[in-house]
Amino acid sequence: DEPDTVNSAGNPVHYLGLCWAGGHGRPASGFRTPRSVAAASGALTACRRDVWDDLGGMAELLFTYYEDTELSLRTRLAGYDVRYVPSAVALHRYEFGRHPAKLYLLERNRLATLLTVYERRTLVLLLPMLVLQEGLVLAMAVREGWLPAKVRGWWWLARNAGALRRRRRLVQQHRRVSDAALV
Repeated sequence: DEPDTVNSAGNPVHYLGLCWAGGHGRPASGFRTPRSVAAASGALTACRRDVWDDLGGMAELLFTYYEDTELSLRTRLAGYDVRYVPSAVALHRYEFGRHPAKLYLLERNRLATLLTVYERRTLVLLLPMLVLQEGLVLAMAVREGWLPAKVRGWWWLARNAGALRRRRRLVQQHRRVSDAALV
């Protein structure tokens, strides 16, 4: 809704799964060069049909929030490139909000993505940092009043462990690059 302002010029993704709108709020004139990015924004994403079919599209298991990041990580994992293209423009009314329902889905889907995209060895190496991060997010959830949403996310992951294992096998079958290249 602000045509001269960027909502996303490609989204950075931290190795612990945190993702944010790259360039958010900055002048669009500062983002004129096409480049590879960690993740595309779901507000405007295009994908070649053969790549979409190869990857199986977006993960239905995630439904909303983070599905664009998960698809981008799988795209890169399969050896394809994710690009920011400044000539691809859409007007997008964006309102940054933090409410329990959104935070539940973001946290749940972030963890589901890490559990399905990373190799087991990487998950073991990241375990201390993931535990620390979960403790910090838990403290933030307590402080900001969305603890039930955070706990509900963990409960969803436990209840859907079988579906996540199946999803993990499918994602890993398409792997063409290492986690080192991904992160």
